[in-house]
This record gives sequence, structure tokens and C-alpha cells, in this order.
Amino acid sequence: MFSVRRLANLRVFVLAGLALGVCSVCPEVGAPKEQARKPAEVGPMFTVLFDNIPHQDGYRTSWGYSCLIRGLEETILFDTGGDGRILLDNMERAGVDPKEIGIIVLSHFHGDHTGGLHALLPRCEGVTVYLLRSFPEAFKNEVRSMASLVVEVSGSISLLDEVKTTGALGFEIPEQSLVVEQEDGLVVVTGCAHPGLRGIVEKAREITAPKPVFLMGGFHLRDLSKSEVTDLVNDLESLGVKAVAPSHCTGSPQRRVIKQMLGDRFLESGAGRVIAMEEMRGALE
Repeated sequence: MFSVRRLANLRVFVLAGLALGVCSVCPEVGAPKEQARKPAEVGPMFTVLFDNIPHQDGYRTSWGYSCLIRGLEETILFDTGGDGRILLDNMERAGVDPKEIGIIVLSHFHGDHTGGLHALLPRCEGVTVYLLRSFPEAFKNEVRSMASLVVEVSGSISLLDEVKTTGALGFEIPEQSLVVEQEDGLVVVTGCAHPGLRGIVEKAREITAPKPVFLMGGFHLRDLSKSEVTDLVNDLESLGVKAVAPSHCTGSPQRRVIKQMLGDRFLESGAGRVIAMEEMRGALE
């Protein structure tokens, strides 16, 4: 695949060749522009690899959450679900080689988000694991024995140029969420949203930019009444949330309320769901 610079240099070479009667490289002149297109221009793609909510046939379901993000400088796995065998089976189903994962982010210490890690790590190569400093030392030491690098997170840090973690939010159950910044908006991925969606969204826009937000993952709304969910959605919209894809611990009745309120800006999610950045852009408009 040619870069724009290489294509420009190639055209100069071809023109010079034509002057000399050299035509063997002529077919390259008409190469389609798509050859110079980079994955980053298409945008990242988010695949839900582990969820208790079914979506795509052939994917196993169990309580927990895991989301793979491709199309960036590094492939990122956010959380690992609650069962390593199910995670690996779903990865195989999705055509994901563990060796392609460069970064693993653990949102919080609950087993339904960390349970697949020990089965996955021996199959990875050169992976960096980002976990909260508040994780138990025994757990961190075990991960250090299997991962190339373990980074303890307290405040917000950058994982890649366009990817940040919120850092630890909340007190009773510290949790971090992932923020992927694109030109036209932010994608915020939550594990369980124990610290509260309002605070997570506020933090995401604080550490990046006040852009429209696409919010996905576990929302932890199962104990909220219809009126409480309605108030929350109104608050989130006022904070810049334009579209959502809730799953895992959000709660079925609560998801129905959100869908009624947001209509086309509500994207179904669950195990096997693939959401391309282009689909998110359409929901953000």
C-alpha cells in the first residue's frame, strides 16, 4: 500500500520513464486513491467480544464485558469478561489473534471484567496491561509475571495519541473508562460505570475536548426507575451525549427506556456486535 508521498514520487518517476519510452510502470499511474488511504482515516472499529446480552449468532454469552478496538496504532482490548474460555472462543469466532493485541485495559477489579485475563495473557506477545493502582498487589504481581509491562493508573493518562483513560473515578468501587477521540466526536467505553455516567462523561470531555459523545458499555442502571433513567438521559444529553450502545449491566427495562427516548441514536449491542466509527458518526449527526 502506497503512502501519498510515495505515490507522488512514483508519478515523477513514471513521467520521467515516459520521456525515455519506458512504459512498464505506466499501470501504476492509474492506481486508485484508496491505495493511499490509512486505517486511521476510516476510524476505529469496536467489537464486543464478551457480554451477557446476545447479539450475533455463534457468540457465547456470560455475565461480563469485553470490547476490542481495532484501527488504531495499537489494537486495544478493554476488559476481558468473566470467563477465559468464552473470551477465547469468541475471539476465535471474530477472527482475532491474541498476538495482535498490544494493549489491555482493565476498568475495575470485579471478576466479570478481569476473569478472562489469565487465559488470554499467555497467548499474547509484547502486551501492556493498564490497571488501577488500587488493584490488589497479589493480582498485580501475577499479571506482571505474564505481561510484558504493567502500568498502574491513578489519574488520566494517554495510551495512544487519540486514546486516554479517565483514570480512577469513584471511591467505593474505583473504575476507569476509555476515551477514544476522533475529529468529529468522542467514543467513551465504560465497564460498569460504577462512578456514574454523568461524572464519566464530564471527565472524558475535560481530558480531551468538549465534543459530541458516543457512549457504550455497561451503564449499571438496573436499580433505577423509569423516571430516574429519563432524568439521567436528559442530563447526559445536556453533557454532549448524542448516541449510546448500552449493554452488560445496564438492565433490560432501562435499555428500553433509553431506546424510546433516543430512537435511532440508540444502537443495539451485545456479544458479537461490531460498531464501525462510520456508524457512530451517523448516530452522532
